[in-house]
Amino acid sequence: MDHIRVWVYQANRKLTNDEVQFLEQELKLFIDQWKAHGQDLQAGFEILHNSFVVLKVDQQKAQASGCSVDASVNFMKDLQARLGVDFFDRQMVNYEDANGTLNLIKLDELGTKVDAGEITDDTFIFNPLVQNLSEYQSQFKIPFRDSWHKNLLKQGMIPT
Repeated sequence: MDHIRVWVYQANRKLTNDEVQFLEQELKLFIDQWKAHGQDLQAGFEILHNSFVVLKVDQQKAQASGCSVDASVNFMKDLQARLGVDFFDRQMVNYEDANGTLNLIKLDELGTKVDAGEITDDTFIFNPLVQNLSEYQSQFKIPFRDSWHKNLLKQGMIPT
């Protein structure tokens, strides 16, 4: 499954149902015409929790080239401008609270949430840095104790 490349775009706010519907329509159009060196890419997408856009490409059929990756990034930048949402803010963290509700915070708020007991080792954190389907399936939603976020906190790279 390492041959299926994955890109996760995390919104800096919860998307409305109308925005999700708009994204689905636009993503279908984009996926249908997405090419690398003239070859159609075997691609798909998911929108999760009204918060994540996940693009996938099966690279056994055709490799996503630099130009095709640039096309997807430019497409997502266009969508963010049209929707007034930021899909490229890497300082945002999504976690699932004890009630199963998705919460979005800034990375520098993480230490405060941990100190307050709102985020524990068992809290699920979403990792938008996964790069292939295997990682996506096993490391996208992980306990805080196993996350790179906890490592940053332990190293003092995130204030508490």
